[in-house]
Amino acid sequence: MKVPSLHLESYATDNPGQSELELFTIIQEYLQSADVKSPAAVAQNINDLIPTRRTSDSNINYSDDVERFLWSTWGIFTHVAKQVPHNHPSQDRLVELIRSLTFLVPITVEIWEEPQQVWADLPIFGPKWVTRSGRYLYRQILSTSGNEHGCDGLSLEAWQRWKRRFKEVSEVLSTGIRQMALQTAITMETIEQSMEK
Repeated sequence: MKVPSLHLESYATDNPGQSELELFTIIQEYLQSADVKSPAAVAQNINDLIPTRRTSDSNINYSDDVERFLWSTWGIFTHVAKQVPHNHPSQDRLVELIRSLTFLVPITVEIWEEPQQVWADLPIFGPKWVTRSGRYLYRQILSTSGNEHGCDGLSLEAWQRWKRRFKEVSEVLSTGIRQMALQTAITMETIEQSMEK
């Protein structure tokens, strides 16, 4: 199967680490290669980059390193996804890759003072993002004034959609996730009220 051509701009930060460069290369090769690797194999290659996977000493806590790795990982995925046209087959491949990550055997680390399963708890990062950065995000939305979309596609419409979705999820999922989703929706409402004063 021939993959339509796709050019990805390199992932550049002030000082990219070795694992960031490796991760970008893994994703780039997966999306651009005519040699179709399975998303599961590529997910395993990404999993092998996790800092805790690089040591045999199980007594050392690498939670901070894992958290930094995850921030970089999702930054790179976002960087790549923005460059892939919505109708390009690589968008589907990118989704398949993220989905394959969720099937890996998870490792549990403490992130934001709570135990998290690195790949299995992907849904938890959305609510945590709002909890940690909601005020900043909402301020960015409000600062766009006349523009419909702010930086990176932020908009009041998207904010309302996320809030509505968290409420919907809170009505149908298991107790722990239900509570987290409801609390996130409440946090979003609190942020709105505090910034509209």
